[in-house]
Amino acid sequence: MRNYFLVAALLMSVHVFAQTSIDFSSDKATKIAKANEKVSSFTSTFTQTKKMSFMDAPAVSEGTCSYVREGNKLCMKYTKPAGELMLINGQSITISRGGKARTMSAKNNKANALANMLLSCTKGEFASLGASDLTYNETKAAFVYTMKVDIEVGKSNISKLELAYSKQDMTMVSLSMIEPDGSYTLYELSGKQLNAKIDDSVFVAPKKK
Repeated sequence: MRNYFLVAALLMSVHVFAQTSIDFSSDKATKIAKANEKVSSFTSTFTQTKKMSFMDAPAVSEGTCSYVREGNKLCMKYTKPAGELMLINGQSITISRGGKARTMSAKNNKANALANMLLSCTKGEFASLGASDLTYNETKAAFVYTMKVDIEVGKSNISKLELAYSKQDMTMVSLSMIEPDGSYTLYELSGKQLNAKIDDSVFVAPKKK
């Protein structure tokens, strides 16, 4: 779990303000969503750290992330392990592993829940998650939010979210999705290019083999 605690240590590093409970409609909560309304797209690299309760050590993956606000498009293309893909395109989500791709519609509750959670966190739209117990603090470089997620409402295994947004451009720099047993998936984004033109082909699901 070293990577998880390393990120936690960074978030809690110098110049941390006291953690406080805030309302979802407060300025501290809504400022992220307002700022991200101006972000039409971005590309970045990402690192994913996944630790399940049965794993001795976390699994670390890397790749590139492409996001377009219009049409709710998000593509996470893995370079390590190469060939894996997670693609959200409007009302569908595609997962590709081991050369096999599976596309699910919004009618699939778990797929829809994952898509909604990733997109809402990217946009800073916390209120749409049906979350509670929102807390806020700051580090020297980021605004940090934690919140509880009702598993029944969210229709996923995620019970807690920890998010950090850059003070420089207000975009998301890390997202940790935590399950009741302590399992988690942590995404860290870096090297963002904002409002760049992204070719539509990036968001086309791979053909089934």
